[in-house]
Amino acid sequence: SEMCIRDRAAMLAELDREGDAGFEFQPLRIKFPTGGATGAFVLSDGDMLKAPVEMIVAVAQRARAYWPGKETLGQPPLCGSPDAVFGHFDTASQQVKEALTAPVQHPALGTLDPDRAAGPWRCDSCPLNQWGNGDARAKPCKTLRRLAVLVKGWAAPAILTLPPTSVKVWDAFASGRKNRGRAYFDTWVRVSLVEDRNRAGIKFAKLALAVGEPLTDAQTAEVIAMRHQYMELVRSMGIEASDYDTDEVT
Repeated sequence: SEMCIRDRAAMLAELDREGDAGFEFQPLRIKFPTGGATGAFVLSDGDMLKAPVEMIVAVAQRARAYWPGKETLGQPPLCGSPDAVFGHFDTASQQVKEALTAPVQHPALGTLDPDRAAGPWRCDSCPLNQWGNGDARAKPCKTLRRLAVLVKGWAAPAILTLPPTSVKVWDAFASGRKNRGRAYFDTWVRVSLVEDRNRAGIKFAKLALAVGEPLTDAQTAEVIAMRHQYMELVRSMGIEASDYDTDEVT
């Protein structure tokens, strides 16, 4: 039978007392669905998270990732930047060969020294981060947002990575909060998925955000503590192929 709320709270309190002695905590990743589905997010443990969902965005971080091909093929990016400032090139990646034939080439390909090729490389001056290189409609290196979120009813934070077509939605939401003298992390947010189409007519899921209830004093304190605990994690987490949904490529 389902464990009662009181017993579950006692178990969680016991887990808190244990600290990190038993295991290294790995936050769940909340992923966008493919094929234009809008009913639920996909979780990294194989479960689903029905949309819309109420959550607090505790930490947001800009990130960048570059795959030389049109498909990720389940591989991490050839060059990834968890902070959108410095990119790290994977010299052992199978994608190096394909990158050598790309219209715009990563600067790491111009050096024979593996240590130097690994970087870090400055994102702001990288040719892959410039408009009109190779394809006038898009930059070869894709911009992402990594969010540490607390889903209502969950006991621990999760990581939600926004693909390029949802980045402007998040940036507009966070900017709107700041313009009004508020922080993006001081409120519950209603997170939905809506259907959109790329230039080829292929459907993909796009983020939709709405301000929810304000936080209580206790929730505010919890979010501030969570920001201090997880900010560095979000800024250093590696980027996976599933963080970038190729359904949306323009």
